[in-house]
Amino acid sequence: MFEDFNNKLLKLNEIDTLKEIKSTSPHVLQIITYLLIFEYLIENWLNYRLNKGYDLFRGIEKIGFNNKLYLAKNPGLPKPIFNALNEINDQRNKFAHQIFKQSLTRSEIKKIGKLANDIDCTGGKFEELGAYENGKLIRASETNCEKALLLLALYALFGKVRNFVFTDIHINTSSELGP
Repeated sequence: MFEDFNNKLLKLNEIDTLKEIKSTSPHVLQIITYLLIFEYLIENWLNYRLNKGYDLFRGIEKIGFNNKLYLAKNPGLPKPIFNALNEINDQRNKFAHQIFKQSLTRSEIKKIGKLANDIDCTGGKFEELGAYENGKLIRASETNCEKALLLLALYALFGKVRNFVFTDIHINTSSELGP
């Protein structure tokens, strides 16, 4: 069972959509793309947590990310992950409902980075991650480019959420080897 999930994660790393998101991509594209990835992770976590790995949402395609996130809260999604993903969903909603919103402010981006750092799971600290700008590695704490900064915050959050989901599913689907 765990092998199936691990294979899904390996495929997730290979999808072209993630490879096409760059430090120059518009904020709306970054937010929507990562929100879809987070939704995929939450769906799979719920599938394993509540339904032995089988598709919990089969036949109810109209359930949105917000509802899935709140469903995940009750069976044990850690509050820091809930808070961070809820913030990403709030930002997506702002893009959807505020027609003139073009980007996130620096303080909104730093909030996402702080929420990622608040998650007690393995993964990179937001300030320590870097992106290449003009051929030079620039740390999140050094860049003035909001597009690169958002990408680093989302990547920090992705690493923490992915590692939590991977570890939790592994622990809950594995059994000890016999004597």
